[in-house]
Amino acid sequence: MSVNPFLSVIIPVHNSAATLMKSVRSVIGQDFDRPIEIILVENGSTDASPDLCRQIAAENKSVSWVSHSPAGLSEARNRGIRESRGEWIAFLDSDDYLSPDFFSALFAAQEAHDADMVYCNFVEEWDDGRTLSEFPNSGQTIFKTTPDAVTDILLDKATSAAWNRIYPRRFFDSHAFPEGVIFEDHTLMFKWVSDCHRVAYVDRPLYHYCHAGNGTITSDAFTSNAPKMRQFIEANLSRLKFADTYGALSTDERKAVLRHNLNNIIHFFKRYESILRSGSSYATASEIVRAGELRSTLLSYLSSHYIAKIGLKNLTRLCQIRWFMKRPVCSDIATQPMGDDAGKP
Repeated sequence: MSVNPFLSVIIPVHNSAATLMKSVRSVIGQDFDRPIEIILVENGSTDASPDLCRQIAAENKSVSWVSHSPAGLSEARNRGIRESRGEWIAFLDSDDYLSPDFFSALFAAQEAHDADMVYCNFVEEWDDGRTLSEFPNSGQTIFKTTPDAVTDILLDKATSAAWNRIYPRRFFDSHAFPEGVIFEDHTLMFKWVSDCHRVAYVDRPLYHYCHAGNGTITSDAFTSNAPKMRQFIEANLSRLKFADTYGALSTDERKAVLRHNLNNIIHFFKRYESILRSGSSYATASEIVRAGELRSTLLSYLSSHYIAKIGLKNLTRLCQIRWFMKRPVCSDIATQPMGDDAGKP
């Protein structure tokens, strides 16, 4: 490519041979008149994805590809940033796709509001034809003050995902995706937005987030993975820590963030209560919440001071979690259940 691109679209690729072409075509087919480069970061696939990346790059001058290891979404995104040349950067997952006016709509909002980050609504799609729009779709473009945009993310009124946004290249002079972290978007986007001066939101579902299969989420893969469960809790705790120190939040907003994210943790334990009660899963569950700083931090937020702030509705659940976390880790209790069956905290 002889002309420097205006926009770099980074697509991490991992075992996406069945969906990658649709993703790439959704970028090539944009009704956007500025030069776009597409960077495919092949990330340790075991299917035909490497060959497909090579083929797509050979057939399209706007597409390049690199092979990156070790595998990891954050690692692949960071590699793509290093390879990119555009003034602006966007990310697309290799099993998702964009509406044809994704970039024209987001850059129109950027120019109208002189924004240094713009994001849009999205729609979830399943193979059986079901769709879900989690947030309202007013069709409007909305200017967001930085504190309002941060609060929306902390309260899950807006997604914390990296893929429905455009970023100026200079943003990544001082920001990078945390590597080795599973819920990377959940732990960083509110921080990134807080570093912006102006933010705009296009309330239209221009990003298509696709689920493979019938969309049934089984708990086995998640609840048998202690590091993944632990990082989910850590992600919510990181929001609490940020809210405690972010001066732009009002007292009521800070309380709302505290209540919401503690409730996320409570509902996590409630959703997987049968797993946590299971004798065979007790050791795995212990690993989730007993490690050093995580344990002390979570216990501090479950203290009477914070319980008073979120009300008594979930007091029983909080007490059960506190009981579980304070139990000693040893083999003779590895088969003991959690909660009411094991005695009151």
